[in-house]
Amino acid sequence: VDALDTDDADADPLNEIQDASEVAFSPTGNTSSTDVQAAIVELQTDIDGFAAVAGQTNTASNVGTSGVGTFARKTGADLEFKNINAGSNRITITDDTGNDEIDIDINDAALDATFATDAELSALDTDDADADPLNEIQNIEEVLA
Repeated sequence: VDALDTDDADADPLNEIQDASEVAFSPTGNTSSTDVQAAIVELQTDIDGFAAVAGQTNTASNVGTSGVGTFARKTGADLEFKNINAGSNRITITDDTGNDEIDIDINDAALDATFATDAELSALDTDDADADPLNEIQNIEEVLA
């Protein structure tokens, strides 16, 4: 231990870095400090500021010209959205995770038999049943007479 040389290698006492405030720092982004110690303080201030507020300064919006929006509210850092559910068994809702979609469709099997199909409507005879144009009701007075 006696042979250990503790002298400054270059014998210049003015070029010794003693603490982080003497280490140069090139600022990037939103950081403006030019030494490491000031940059550490600046970053810690930013971190403390984020912790002091309830959530981030972000927003969510329902966009479009019609329909019902799914955004409910922001609670702290949590953006809360409403669920989508079917009002009856006539509608099906499927979580299509592969396409990041919510699929909404009609459940044909749950529809009543009272609904006319396209084929039934196309085949519907709209001709005059007795082919007599003189016995048609023309106005409300004829109905009430």
